[in-house]
Amino acid sequence: MREVREELGIELDLGELLVVDWLPAQGVWPDGLMFIFDGGGIEGLPSAGTAETDPELDGTAFLHLNDAAGRLRLSMVRRLTTTLTALHDGHPRYAELGRYACASS
Repeated sequence: MREVREELGIELDLGELLVVDWLPAQGVWPDGLMFIFDGGGIEGLPSAGTAETDPELDGTAFLHLNDAAGRLRLSMVRRLTTTLTALHDGHPRYAELGRYACASS
C-alpha cells in the first residue's frame, strides 16, 4: 500500500492474501518471497491515469493482462495469471517463479 501511495498517489485498501511466490536467488539478491494481496479495482481512477509521484517511474499504464503480457517477463505473466486465478476462486496460492506449486497428495 505504501509503495502504491508513494509512487502513484493512489490509496488502496489491503484485501486478502492471494499469492505467496518464491523467487530464486539472482545476482547479488538472495532468494525471497513475494506476497501479493488483493488491492481492489481501479474503476474509480481518472480516465487519464494517475500522476506519478516517484522519479523512478517513466510512466503508468493500466492494462488487461492480455494487453500487458508482451511488455512483461514471462515469470510476471505467470505470477499475474496465478493471482487472477486465486482472486476468482477465493483460494490463495503458493507459487514458484509464478508457477502454481500444487501440493501433491
